[in-house]
Amino acid sequence: MIDTWTWYRDFRFDANQANFRASDTNKLSEIAFYLKANPSLKVGIDGSMEPRNQDLSDQHVKTVRDALINAGVPKSRIEVGTFGDSKVTRDGRVAILVRTAN
Repeated sequence: MIDTWTWYRDFRFDANQANFRASDTNKLSEIAFYLKANPSLKVGIDGSMEPRNQDLSDQHVKTVRDALINAGVPKSRIEVGTFGDSKVTRDGRVAILVRTAN
């Protein structure tokens, strides 16, 4: 049982781009498979790692969220927000976290 949000994967984006890198596409199916195998888990998408450009951060989060839904992750198991340490800045990334659903 995972009580708190725990880092699982992250997606990287090139500067000023809203599409994730081709090298990250396998992560989508990996995350979808992991969630299917662990139905008690939820996934959190944290785009707060792009603090200087909120619009771009929102686009990154939407890109990842839509891709996870297209990979078969139900909307009800996806949360979007700030779950990690906001003091750690990693431009161009969206963190994927997991925790047990309540």
